[in-house]
Amino acid sequence: METNGGKDGAAGRLWYIRVSGTVYGPFDDRTVWTYVQEGRVTALSDLSMRPDQGYQPAKNWLEIAHWFLAPAVESATQLAPAPPVQPEHTSLMLIMAEIRSGRSMAFLQTLQSLGEPQQIGDSVWLLQSSSDPEQMKSALGPTLSVSDRLFVVDATHSEFSAYNLGADVDGQLKQIFAAQQN
Repeated sequence: METNGGKDGAAGRLWYIRVSGTVYGPFDDRTVWTYVQEGRVTALSDLSMRPDQGYQPAKNWLEIAHWFLAPAVESATQLAPAPPVQPEHTSLMLIMAEIRSGRSMAFLQTLQSLGEPQQIGDSVWLLQSSSDPEQMKSALGPTLSVSDRLFVVDATHSEFSAYNLGADVDGQLKQIFAAQQN
């Protein structure tokens, strides 16, 4: 973590992190740096120096923007990175989650790692992804507890996957999606 030995005001700087409307903090630079290293804070996480206003993506804060830059090449002998592989197809995913366990920060960080989610409701997101619903459930599931619920729909291909909705709801959804395929 580079804070210029505290000369840049980092020693007294405090951050607030907003996740789905809930504000966490205050956190000092060292704690936020740790969260960045753990993946709990990403370049797209909402941060502010005040709990009640001024939230913007972490990458927009000049004080910490360099934390999100790709590491510099350390030697000329390193191989050049391969060009990014284009996914075979991209699907529009609809993700609905009821998070009662208090694990919303971990859930949202994982969701952000899958792409750029667009929040369209308190617990509803749209996301372009090359994953299928089952893969998304597998990625998001470890952030949830038995008191949480998750529903993922591939709106492009009429597929879904659910977590903890109940056998009756799961059966009804399978019937609805099967009828859609016919």
